[in-house]
Amino acid sequence: MRLKIILPLALAAALIPALLFLKPAPPPAPAETADLTAPAAPASTAVPVRPIASPAAPDPVPTVAADAEAEKEAAEIQAKIDRLEDLQSNDDAESLHAILNELTDSNRVIRHAAIEATTQFRDRAAIPVLSDLAARTTDPEEKQELLDAVEFLTLPTYTEVMAEKKRASRGVQ
Repeated sequence: MRLKIILPLALAAALIPALLFLKPAPPPAPAETADLTAPAAPASTAVPVRPIASPAAPDPVPTVAADAEAEKEAAEIQAKIDRLEDLQSNDDAESLHAILNELTDSNRVIRHAAIEATTQFRDRAAIPVLSDLAARTTDPEEKQELLDAVEFLTLPTYTEVMAEKKRASRGVQ
């Protein structure tokens, strides 16, 4: 082999094990606390000075209940999102109705998931509902998301495009 190849390989082979076995230096030991007693004075007037104690830290506020409540709420939201994802793959009116009902949920995350599920469901029957919600919402981002979903659902499907091409090629209109 050429020297250009062998030399870097040998260097890398020597450095990699060395780097793996190097340990970082231990952190420096904390400095010992200074003795805060008064300097030596005559025995009759010596008054020892006590170190100033730091104020006690306040007891932590128990947040177990709040954390449990937040986890429960997050689990409920995720369960609704999972349900919407399951419904979007169905092809029945009940599933579409259930998805459309979630478009008015009070939680923005669930409404977003419902818009996505409606788009994935690909049923044009949802267009009037989406248009109505877009007209009534005051949030510009959500309004745009709803209008984008309406625009997507109004696009022709692949089957419709192919049927149109077929009709055009036959001269039938």
